[in-house]
Amino acid sequence: MPSKREISSQQKGWGLMGGIVQFLLFILIIYLVVNALKPSETSTIDTSGSAEALVMPDKAYVFLGAEIDSNTALESQQKAADIINNINNSLDGMNLTIETASYSVTPVYSYNFETPQLEGYKTVHILKITTNDVDNTGEIIDAASESGANNVQDIQFALSDETEKQIKQELLTKAVADAKQKADIIAKEAEVSLKKR
Repeated sequence: MPSKREISSQQKGWGLMGGIVQFLLFILIIYLVVNALKPSETSTIDTSGSAEALVMPDKAYVFLGAEIDSNTALESQQKAADIINNINNSLDGMNLTIETASYSVTPVYSYNFETPQLEGYKTVHILKITTNDVDNTGEIIDAASESGANNVQDIQFALSDETEKQIKQELLTKAVADAKQKADIIAKEAEVSLKKR
């Protein structure tokens, strides 16, 4: 005659708890497998693009003017002012923008003795001349020199605001295309596809 085994309430509780744990482990395993099979939504390909262009300047700045030494500050200033007026007149009609770049009046000393001796004053008046025709910088310097300019400091070439803006837009477009081409090559080699977000 088979024996009858009694199961205590405590043993029933442990059996129920074990079943719940097994069920939860089963659910966890299913969750991990499903997520392992899902494609990653954060996978990215990072590339950078570059572009460059050789652009001829369409604007020039010419810095020139008068440098005058005289016995008095007033005389030095007046002589420099006369030269500047002559320069402005000689450049009239050339479609230029002319403004003062720098102006100074300084004492001039000699140091032949123990105490510096005042010799006179120096006035330096430099104009900034802007032209949108880079080919006429030589003509500007010639006309100014014939009018008394005795200080030609510098010539600088640049791009106008309109040209600079246009070139930046073109370079940005090329740089983006360059970056996209690199990403396409990487995706092809990795046998993955690119998609827009």
